[in-house]
Order: sequence, then C-alpha cells, then structure tokens
Amino acid sequence: MKVELLGFEYQGKVFKQANVRLLTMGGQCTALEMIDAMGIDEENASHKEAILVDMAYLSQQVSFDGIPAEIVDAQFLFEHLATDDYWQLLEATLMLKKKPIGNGASLDNLSNRQDGLA
Repeated sequence: MKVELLGFEYQGKVFKQANVRLLTMGGQCTALEMIDAMGIDEENASHKEAILVDMAYLSQQVSFDGIPAEIVDAQFLFEHLATDDYWQLLEATLMLKKKPIGNGASLDNLSNRQDGLA
C-alpha cells in the first residue's frame, strides 16, 4: 500500500511516499533482534525506548523507493520521520490488517479461525 507523507530528506533527496506491507514472521524476528541490539528492556522501557520498539517493527513494514532496506531501521525512522508521518504509517498498517484478502475473508477473520486449525 502506498502512503503519502509530509516527507523527509535523505542524501539530498526528499521522500514523500512510503510502501507499507504487513509484518511477516521474518520481519518480526528482525525487529526483535534490532530491539535486543539496542539493549532495550521492553518491560522497563522509557518513552523514547518504547517509541524505538515501535519503530523497529515499523521498519520491517515500510520501504522507500531509492533507500536500501538495510538503511531503514528503528533509528533511521526515529531520526527522519515527522510525528504526523509516523502516525500515518501506523494507521496504514492497521488498515492493511483489516483489508480483505480474497473470498470475502479479511486478515482479522483468518486470525480468529486459527483455534480451529489445531
């Protein structure tokens, strides 16, 4: 899903559009490793650290055309995103979770059916 942003500058270019996708299992593992590498204890996190945790997960759900994926980590987003852009991207991730995926089912409905799969 493409999301229009207020924008940020990186290496002399202004980026005003992000690509947002659902968090994958691999992305979640990468985010958890990023959080560990930052030395953040999620249970006792300061406000700044809690936002960095959110940014770690968000970094695995967004991309920007022209910026290598390995550059876009929690610290990059923390330093470059405007507050309004941060909220816009979070809203987009929530919308993706509710978006129909085919045959009238949504991701919410599928996740509710997981108990019946075991």
